[in-house]
Amino acid sequence: MSTKRKTKNNFKKVKKRVIGTLVFIGIISSVGCLVYGTWAARNILKPISTYASNFVSVHSVNSENQTLIFVLILDKQNYVKEARLVMINNQDLQVKEIVIPQDTLVHLPYGLNEFKLKSLYKITQLEKPESTFNLVNQTLIEYFGISTQKMIIVKNDLPEGKTFDNWIQDPFTMFKIAFDENWVKQNLETNESRLNILQIAHQIQIIPDQNKNELKVEQQGIVELQKSVDNSSVYITDQNKLDTYIKKTYQTDAILNEKADIAIQNGTESQGLASKVSRIISNSGGVVIELKNADKNQDTTNIQIHDKKWLNSQTLQQIQSTIPGAKVEINSEINTKSDITIILGRDYAQIITGNNIPQTSR
Repeated sequence: MSTKRKTKNNFKKVKKRVIGTLVFIGIISSVGCLVYGTWAARNILKPISTYASNFVSVHSVNSENQTLIFVLILDKQNYVKEARLVMINNQDLQVKEIVIPQDTLVHLPYGLNEFKLKSLYKITQLEKPESTFNLVNQTLIEYFGISTQKMIIVKNDLPEGKTFDNWIQDPFTMFKIAFDENWVKQNLETNESRLNILQIAHQIQIIPDQNKNELKVEQQGIVELQKSVDNSSVYITDQNKLDTYIKKTYQTDAILNEKADIAIQNGTESQGLASKVSRIISNSGGVVIELKNADKNQDTTNIQIHDKKWLNSQTLQQIQSTIPGAKVEINSEINTKSDITIILGRDYAQIITGNNIPQTSR
């Protein structure tokens, strides 16, 4: 055999070995990536924050076309920098956000009084660390006058120049959420799973930038800068102006279309509960036709449905999100003008006021 033919055969053997080696490496790499990806994503369906499993949850109020999310941005010392109410409209391809600054005065539930938004997270950690989500969620429900149980707390501050919507849709952030569980737990607290967060990020990602609108309350006359008792500056909110904007921007189409007539009764000794609930339901698009005192006081809150058709309604889901834990009953025997009647009990008064001190009702 000639030297030339031997060289050619040797080249073919080397080439075959190289190709075989590359194929083997490719298979091993692919299997390795698959195994790592499977391992990294093993808890992708579980809530990110384990203590959030104590968060009272109901079915999502969000329709397939509209998603509402509370967002809290913390700095590295766990002070709140800002809070956002984010609405993603998948049908119209829009993102609308209303932002409140850290010096805004907010009312905390369970009798914790009024504090600057800046201190909200720290106070909940000090007073009721096991109920952080309930406290923060109820505080934001009462402030914005609208309810959702989707909530994301972003820790360790955002990168310079980033807002929540462009940070969450960043490919680096989305990769970390998908495959780095430790990073997620260090940077996010939420009752949502990593998969749910990725879905939210994708919803925002496909919406054009020109369809993303942000409103800062201090720039729109919704809040006014005043001096507090300790002589520090604080933003006081004009609730009528805030509610006007919320109704115009955040009402849920499905609830508007259902047009359920809702009656609210205060079955406690605490003042103003029915009005508080009425504000939240009205801001969401519900129709409240009656506010009154219940015939007698009661310990637990219940929601009476006067026709079975309302059991699967968006309106009922909105009410359950506003008053989580309320018992739903079918009561078609009583003569009433309402489709749904809410009777507030002392359990709801405890959430709002922290006590059941006798007062003039409603």
